[in-house]
Amino acid sequence: MDALYIQTYWGTNKREADINFDGVVDAKDMAFVEENYLMQNPTINYAPTPKKKYKSQSLESIKSALGLN
Repeated sequence: MDALYIQTYWGTNKREADINFDGVVDAKDMAFVEENYLMQNPTINYAPTPKKKYKSQSLESIKSALGLN
């Protein structure tokens, strides 16, 4: 879901999608999502289970659409 959010705001300065606070939603933000892909927050009881696909999109299909493969 985070990757889809980044894709939606790619190239903008949307604060909520700009993970590294550099003023632009770009490959650096996607790299953070990729690095933490399928991790579950260990500090929260009953954290949501990570999903490999959402709305028929996967991390790989989103990266491909953005030209990151």
